[in-house]
Amino acid sequence: MPPFTLYQPESPATRRHNPLNDVEDALALWCAGPGVRMSSLVFKVEARLTDLPSTPLPLEPMLGELEDRLMAQFFEASSNSIRGERTRGVDNTLLRSLYGRYRRVPSSLTEDQRAMVCAALCITRYDELRRTIMDGSSGLDTPREDIIYYQMASEALLKWTHPSLTAVWAIFYLIVYARELGGPDETRELIQRWAWHITELGLHRAETAELYQPHGNVLALFSAYFYSDVFLAHMTNLRTCLPFNAFDIDPTPPPGMFPECLNQCLFFTAKFLADFANDSVDTQSPEYIATAEATWMPIMRELRHAKDTEGPKVKIAWSAWAQMRYNWLRCLLYIPHMQHPIYAPNAYTAIARAVEQIIYTYVDLVSIDQLNTTWPQLQRLVIAGQLLILCYDAGEFHKREAQTLFQLLIDMLLQHQGAWPQTSDLIAGFKSAAQVFGITVSPDLTLPFDPQFVGNADDIPFCQFPYDLGLDFEFLEFPLL
Repeated sequence: MPPFTLYQPESPATRRHNPLNDVEDALALWCAGPGVRMSSLVFKVEARLTDLPSTPLPLEPMLGELEDRLMAQFFEASSNSIRGERTRGVDNTLLRSLYGRYRRVPSSLTEDQRAMVCAALCITRYDELRRTIMDGSSGLDTPREDIIYYQMASEALLKWTHPSLTAVWAIFYLIVYARELGGPDETRELIQRWAWHITELGLHRAETAELYQPHGNVLALFSAYFYSDVFLAHMTNLRTCLPFNAFDIDPTPPPGMFPECLNQCLFFTAKFLADFANDSVDTQSPEYIATAEATWMPIMRELRHAKDTEGPKVKIAWSAWAQMRYNWLRCLLYIPHMQHPIYAPNAYTAIARAVEQIIYTYVDLVSIDQLNTTWPQLQRLVIAGQLLILCYDAGEFHKREAQTLFQLLIDMLLQHQGAWPQTSDLIAGFKSAAQVFGITVSPDLTLPFDPQFVGNADDIPFCQFPYDLGLDFEFLEFPLL
């Protein structure tokens, strides 16, 4: 993978228009014609965790039994990582000590230490509930101690005003939870706080990061932060919380931390964001777009053919997420040209192809039970649907193609309905949009998801928590402990 030192410095004066806003602007113009309600085609949930009802913690001795069980599961999961032998990082000594004091001498803990313990309890309890939460089968009577532990950890971090490596680890745990159950604002708030601790501790500078003990694993921890910051930015405002010129440490993940195909996506995504933030780089020029695509297309080709030559079926899921990222980048590159008098036809062709692949990739993930109903996944799916409308209106799809894609879009939205009630309105909105084009879609017409094209779901080993919470595998087997 190319070195990250290739980045151009970020210009603070840069104020480029977000291409994702261009999509909404174009969609609003289209909606005005047939009278389709614009709000039914847009997914806007900035915060979510504050509205989730929590469960009061039980009284002793049940509380002690609950927390002992959760912490035992946490330590067991960390020792059973699929790739643990290759990515062994910080041991369990600190957290074991903090938990013992949390149970027996709670007043001895500082707020950052309390936050780390509560964050670990939060994500472990959530892992127990995760499948039922994702498919919406959790009822109102299901105990949700994960939410109260999240609130306890967040409150402790708010009280703690000093830079702390312990706080950095607490936020690392919480960011996993916020991105899966929360919204973009909640995720961004945590990443901003994460960035503050990192910069105050000097983890972003090589000369100060090297002062920390190896068991602190600060280089890998910065890589995890960088990965999270880049992911949030490329799904929202295209601006990282920590500017690219603010650090000189190499954020390249250590070997084995993430699958190589996602490491490569990280590089190309970060490269685009850095160039987008640099007013000396024209990311809308045909030369820039052609060069970017020419660079990653050989990798895309390898990903598409990998399942015939590489053994473990779990790589199918990694490949699917990677292809999703590249197609999303392609959309970001071409969206600014949708209204260009000369480049628009080529832009719509490229976007249409990317949208089609994104939707089919969602189908692949459903077929192998790897779709996770988080806000990034629903937001990307909705924007793909918006682009589907605009591309069909521009004449880029045959009606038979559009029929299939609109139906698959509805099917994928249905997959999110249990976790996101707003999906019902989105389904109605996209059905109305399809009807404008004379296309009928309905949940009753749901297409079958044939797993034969993507392998047998039984062949896919699910990664051990807490290394994989399904967030596009962002934290897959990260050497936490």
